[in-house]
Amino acid sequence: MFVFWLIAFIILVIAVGILIRSITKHSGKENKGLQESDNALYQQRLDELQNDLDNGVITEHEADLSEKEIQLAFINKQQDSVVEQAETNNAKLNRVTAAIVAVFIPVFVLLIYLNLGRPDLIDAKPEQLAAEQSVTMEQIEQMLVGLEQRLQQQPDDIEGWQMFYKSNMVLERVDKALLAAEKLYQLQGDQPEALIRYADTLAMANNGQLGGQPFSLIEQALKLDPEHPNALWLAGLAANQQQDWQAAIDYWERLLDLVDENAEPVQQLKNMIAEVKTRQHAADESAIDTKQFNITVDISFAPGFDYQPEDDDVLFVFARLADGPAMPIAVVRRNAAELPLQVTLDDTVSMLPGEELANLSNLEVIARISKDGDVKASTGDMYGNITVADANVTEPLQLLINKTVE
Repeated sequence: MFVFWLIAFIILVIAVGILIRSITKHSGKENKGLQESDNALYQQRLDELQNDLDNGVITEHEADLSEKEIQLAFINKQQDSVVEQAETNNAKLNRVTAAIVAVFIPVFVLLIYLNLGRPDLIDAKPEQLAAEQSVTMEQIEQMLVGLEQRLQQQPDDIEGWQMFYKSNMVLERVDKALLAAEKLYQLQGDQPEALIRYADTLAMANNGQLGGQPFSLIEQALKLDPEHPNALWLAGLAANQQQDWQAAIDYWERLLDLVDENAEPVQQLKNMIAEVKTRQHAADESAIDTKQFNITVDISFAPGFDYQPEDDDVLFVFARLADGPAMPIAVVRRNAAELPLQVTLDDTVSMLPGEELANLSNLEVIARISKDGDVKASTGDMYGNITVADANVTEPLQLLINKTVE
């Protein structure tokens, strides 16, 4: 504590010294006896002028002019004396002011610190400082609890929900942030920012997966604002996750056109586009170099088949020999909420590595919705199937989901 008070005292002395110097730097001039000397000199010059007139050295007209000049000089001198006297008086007043400041400021600062400061923390231990910080976190918690209670009473308070969302995102409480994002989506569903906020938070709550509902929200945002930067960024990520390389490139190149060339994320974005192009090129080369097993199907619900998939429903699309074992030879797993959608079965999703699937024929393609996520069929699962004569199909096939597992 002694070191603290010593440093504080030195700083205070320096500050007061600078202030006092500023106040007293104009000291004024000494003018003792100055007025008496000026009066004597004035009278002497008048006497000399009268002698010159009496002796005929100058004319009476010249004497009058000289007398006026002497009087004017005397008056100016008297004015200067008054100013100098005022400066002297000010210097005395400044010295008094400086003395008051030198006493008052240290006392005032000390009283303010003792009343508003925290002298007890000068020698505080780390444990005590940590306790102080924990109190601050408690205050934040209390603030958020109070805000949540107020929002329950005022559910249409957009600014309140935005504050609640940002606070929980900072604290990495995704569940609370998702609650706020959903509420803001309900209140501002026609605004791209609300759609993107909800999509991004949904993905965070689902391990970063942007398929299904998040991507639908992103598409809505892009319809409202085709140049929305965050929407283009997330759309590119979603396409990249689905290995739709060209779509990812298209979204991110559109974003690149909107970003300032000197902005920090530009190089990162260029690197990601280059990486996706490399993957796309590798996929294209692989398709050219090998004989392809390729079946593309457009999957949708049959007309009149009324069912709305939930976010947790899983869609399995697989191919197997129509008159052979039930084991699939290729499988794709997708989110059922994405329906209707297009799926391609090829060598990249083969269950028989190294086998020449392109030479197979008479295949059955099945699309099945599983509510428990199990690849095995369960009662209540919905499905559809078609038979394919050749394993290399150049045009997409239509597959309708129109049956239920009994």
